[in-house]
Amino acid sequence: ILPWLDMVLFDLKETDPDRHAQYTGVGNELILTNLRRLHEAGAVILLRLPIIPGLNDRPAHFRAIAEIATGLPNLRGVEIMPYHRLGLSKIQRFGLAAAPQHLQETETPAMATVRIWVETLTGFGVNVINEFD
Repeated sequence: ILPWLDMVLFDLKETDPDRHAQYTGVGNELILTNLRRLHEAGAVILLRLPIIPGLNDRPAHFRAIAEIATGLPNLRGVEIMPYHRLGLSKIQRFGLAAAPQHLQETETPAMATVRIWVETLTGFGVNVINEFD
């Protein structure tokens, strides 16, 4: 389907395979393989980074993102997606298991924190497309 797509929005939640498995139930090896395959096939990719304070806002995660992003020279860029609680109500509405306690207690990060994340990735040479007023 790539010839009919303008862009692929590709979410990357966690770069560490063990942490990814801990929080999502599966490792990230196939996810990273698919990202590289899409890139090699010529897809225009926007790498989206859901960042949750206390879980994946670690310096090591940002360094690993930079390694991944700089290894994909045709990547359109990365977009930081700060955590918010809007999805918690969906969990209840669909009758799913309750959200983990840490997600229920996590606050949306301050804009100053998000700017630090952007500056960190930009400092590693990553094209961050977030725009702030």
